[in-house]
Amino acid sequence: MSLYTALAAGVKDNLTTFFSGEVEQILGSLFLHLQDPSCAVSSVCRTALYVCAPFVEPKGLQVVVKNAIGRSGAQLQSEVCSYLETHAPELLKTLKRQQKPPLEKRSTGATLHVLVQDSSFTDPTPDFAKDRELYRFVVTLPKTAPNHHISHQSFSVCEQKARAKGETTFASCRVPPQFLTESVEEMLVDQPWVVCLSRELSQQLSNPSSSAEDKNFLYQALGTVLASCRQLTHVQGQLLKYLKETDATSPCDRQGIASVVSYAAERHFYLALDAMRKFTKWLITFDRCRKAQKGHQRAQATWAAAMLTYGKVALHAPKSELLACVEEDILANILELFHACRKELQHKLALLNGIKEVTCAIQAADTKHSFRLCKKPEVLEILLDLMEEDACDTPVSQVHLKMLQLLEQLSTLKPCMDWEYRCSQVAVCSWRVLSCPPEETELQVPASPSLHTSALPVPWQLPRCSASLLLSRFQSLQTSCEEALGQLVSALLKAEGTSSAFADVVSILLCHLTSTKAWERERALQVCAQLLGTYEELFKCSRERTCSQFGSLVGVLGPLLSDSQATSRQRAGACLSCLLRIQACGMTKTRRAVLQVPDCKELCERLKSTEDGSLCEDPAKIAKGVCQYFPQGQARSFMDAIMKTFECANEERAQAAGDWMIGFLEACGKEIRPEVPEVANILWKAMYTMQQGTLRDLLLKAARLLAGFHLQPVVDSLLQTELPSERDMVQLWRSLGSSDLGPQVLRHLAERLDKAPETRPLCNDADQEPHRLKLLCAISEVVSALLTAEAVRDLLPHLLPVLLQWVSKELGVELLFPPLSPPRGLLLFKDMGQEEQLCGLYCDALEQVLRRCLDERWQQVLFRHGVWPSLDLPQWHCNSVQLLTSVLLRARLVSRALIQTFLPWLHSPLPNLQVTALAFFAELMKDPPAEGKDLLKPLVRLFLEKLQHPSCAVQHMAARGLGSAVSGLPKKVQKHKRSIVAALEREMRNVDHPEVAAESMLALAEILAKQMAKGLGGAFRRIARSTRKFLDAKQEDLRFAAFSLYTALAAGAKDNLTTFFSGEVEQILGSLFLHLQDPSCAVSSVCRTALYVCAPFVEPKGLQVVVKNAIGRSGAQLQSEVCSYLETHAPELLKTLKRQQKPPLEKRSTDATLHVLEASPEHKEGSPKHAEDSPEHAEDLSGHTEDVPELAEA
Repeated sequence: MSLYTALAAGVKDNLTTFFSGEVEQILGSLFLHLQDPSCAVSSVCRTALYVCAPFVEPKGLQVVVKNAIGRSGAQLQSEVCSYLETHAPELLKTLKRQQKPPLEKRSTGATLHVLVQDSSFTDPTPDFAKDRELYRFVVTLPKTAPNHHISHQSFSVCEQKARAKGETTFASCRVPPQFLTESVEEMLVDQPWVVCLSRELSQQLSNPSSSAEDKNFLYQALGTVLASCRQLTHVQGQLLKYLKETDATSPCDRQGIASVVSYAAERHFYLALDAMRKFTKWLITFDRCRKAQKGHQRAQATWAAAMLTYGKVALHAPKSELLACVEEDILANILELFHACRKELQHKLALLNGIKEVTCAIQAADTKHSFRLCKKPEVLEILLDLMEEDACDTPVSQVHLKMLQLLEQLSTLKPCMDWEYRCSQVAVCSWRVLSCPPEETELQVPASPSLHTSALPVPWQLPRCSASLLLSRFQSLQTSCEEALGQLVSALLKAEGTSSAFADVVSILLCHLTSTKAWERERALQVCAQLLGTYEELFKCSRERTCSQFGSLVGVLGPLLSDSQATSRQRAGACLSCLLRIQACGMTKTRRAVLQVPDCKELCERLKSTEDGSLCEDPAKIAKGVCQYFPQGQARSFMDAIMKTFECANEERAQAAGDWMIGFLEACGKEIRPEVPEVANILWKAMYTMQQGTLRDLLLKAARLLAGFHLQPVVDSLLQTELPSERDMVQLWRSLGSSDLGPQVLRHLAERLDKAPETRPLCNDADQEPHRLKLLCAISEVVSALLTAEAVRDLLPHLLPVLLQWVSKELGVELLFPPLSPPRGLLLFKDMGQEEQLCGLYCDALEQVLRRCLDERWQQVLFRHGVWPSLDLPQWHCNSVQLLTSVLLRARLVSRALIQTFLPWLHSPLPNLQVTALAFFAELMKDPPAEGKDLLKPLVRLFLEKLQHPSCAVQHMAARGLGSAVSGLPKKVQKHKRSIVAALEREMRNVDHPEVAAESMLALAEILAKQMAKGLGGAFRRIARSTRKFLDAKQEDLRFAAFSLYTALAAGAKDNLTTFFSGEVEQILGSLFLHLQDPSCAVSSVCRTALYVCAPFVEPKGLQVVVKNAIGRSGAQLQSEVCSYLETHAPELLKTLKRQQKPPLEKRSTDATLHVLEASPEHKEGSPKHAEDSPEHAEDLSGHTEDVPELAEA
């Protein structure tokens, strides 16, 4: 062989053809001596074969030889025979003929190296009646035994020797005998002896009296013997025989099938796989064709045995050959068998065991970690389907335990599934393991269990098991599942290694940690502790400075310190300690010193529980200490977790959650400014869901605390929130108003209302500024909840202008109003719809504010005079503002700040605001407050300028303001008297705007009445002539103003003006007598006054006496007496008076005629009727009231 090796190495060029023929002739000898009895010959033979490989035909055989470099001669011979049997059977026959004797008889590659104990025994095919030593142990074969029984008990002698040496024996470990495997290369037994040995072992297995331990040994021994057998046909036949004929219902036989095939696969891997493939095909075909139900249990057990066998084959397969076929030939067949079977419990366990062993085999063979298991997604889908198959109201089984363990193993194999998919795995597994009820409440044992598996027995399979033992088994199984789930979660987290992965897993556990079921919380805490332990290790190696889920975990774990279960309290304390260590690891010592954060170790010590599981100190103190470690940006997650606890917890835990929430806000309220809107929204939404009074009080307290640190964001958030219940909104506003923050809240609401957009809320988009209606409701509720009225009075300079401003803006039309117009126009504004409703809300809010400021008597004045319903009507707005200002002035609520707030309105681009401000200042001018009188003096000049404003409403109120200034600022008016009179004189001639003309005449009347007519010069005559034109005007406002002005002119006509005014009176005497019975009560009244004042200028003197004597009588009586006197003493004058009336008096005023000759009682009775038509409060709104002495005097 050595020479042939050298010859083969030296063959080149023209010798190649010759040497190829030589190799062809000796190829049989080369293969024969691969297992030569001499180790040296066998070794040099392998070398010669490798060197001669290039000269071997066919080429495929060359590849087989080259790939077998480094293997034993037996392995090389087996692979060559397998190849030739499949691809070159004729060459195999030729090689057999070259071997003398044939190859199958001379092969000395004995698998079992048998040393004959008796030196006289030299027969190469011995019988089994003699004693033999198998490597280290002695098998005693009794000669008299008729069945040649081989028992593991025969090893007692060697077992004792092995124990003395500290070795492990077969009988003690019950695993495949290692001595059989180690003796393969050393036994001096030929193949016929191996075949006979396998048959003998088969015969012993058929003995029904064999014990389970005997069978286990025999199956393992048979598998080892078949692995050493080189008669492949015999091996395959034996494998198929045991696969098809063995009754797999017994766990021992089922395990035995797997042992035979798997041990045989160690040296006949492809042969064993081929046998399993044929058996799988036969099994599926047989099951489909089987019609009868007989043998159902055995058939289903056979399915389970087949799946288990595939897993064992993968474990015993050569590592170098496994990865090439593990997926298509092993894993695929396991899945095919499972899909085709009935999916009973034994099938599920067999599937899990088979896949687990395949996974272990892959991990052992894939040393470079480059193998990709393409069927991994399919396997995971099956596992998750099995996990979701059972309802969560049943206890866990060993299927779930093995599934969790298998998922952990699969997580290490490639390809790596995306994180979202792995999160779904965790969610499903957590749901199944953590949500199942405790065994003592939901344990249900099947009536007729018929499941038998080789795995750990489930409780109902234990014969005559006591209830306590059954419960103990279930509890142990549940604990194992929890630990397996924690290991799975930890493994997935380690594989991903990111904080986002940690956050996703925590979010899955949160729903279990906040469960209403005590056992579910307790189990989830166990898994959470494992998760935090893993994350702590990862966090130390990362560069992160904060734990991403610190807030949410504290929000859940904190209240659990007060849980009803002692175990839960202890585990929650342990989790919090771990969480604090993680967070403290990310905080540098310098930063902790700056923030004055306590030492983490001290806080963890405080979290330790006593023996009964109760905390050593108050949870509120613990909460404040833990919250000092809060990182920025996690307030929302903390509040979300607290709210989940509120929803799911009992009253005790809910109170603890409230304590943690309050402690958090007290400790971290200042630092959470960016998250305040989100935190506030969480509180508002919780108000709707929390209906218990205690919980609502906690939420209200939290809202007040948050507002104390960040008032503006909290109020703005509440304004933008749409709560389903109006009661909740009212309660929130009143809670804020009744606290010390009430005045600040009210001020901020007023500022928000002042800055609100001017467009109507109905036209605004939902995402724009908060609805003004919300602001009004908020203001009303806060005002009503304020502890003292003094706070409202202090804020009146902010509230009154804002509310009055929106009342003015929302009127929507230019304010054209006569000072004494009857309120018959009130009905015209009842169809304003939304506009009237909106204005009414502003008035309601203003009434609510003033109700807290004013005494009861002033409130009654405003109510009786109808200020609130008339304030938002254009015709009566200014009069209502004046009356409101008058009440505020006398209640001493008009401050300097309030005056300063109204001053900018006088320059507003909106005419409505200018008019409202002018009405306010017009009333204020009558009796200015001492502290703000200096602010009002410049307004006289401003009123003069406003007389030229384009808006007639502004001109109107400017004229009224000038008339009021005569009382309050006489010196200022006297200084600008000529300018004021000239301006008012100009405006009274403005026939296009009779309201402005009427107000100008009234203002002139005030000036003339208070400062006399002296110094007016020609203006007096012009005013008197101009006034005469309005005495018979159609508008009652003009007639009233004209008679009022004429009264003032008559009072001021002295000295050189007497003659002039006597002539004027002579010309208007007819109008004076005519309007004594004017349809307007106000005109009739002022006409009588004018007549009395003008009496000194009337001729003849007797008529003066008649007029003076009629003081206090009605207009009809005075008119009647004048007519009687003139008819008797001055008939010509009577005719002249009648001619002054154009058209005749009897046609213009049928109720006030001077029919002296035809005067009748009917006319006298009916004449005063028209003076009573006008409603009473028309005169009230003009300022004439007797209700309050102060107002009456004013």
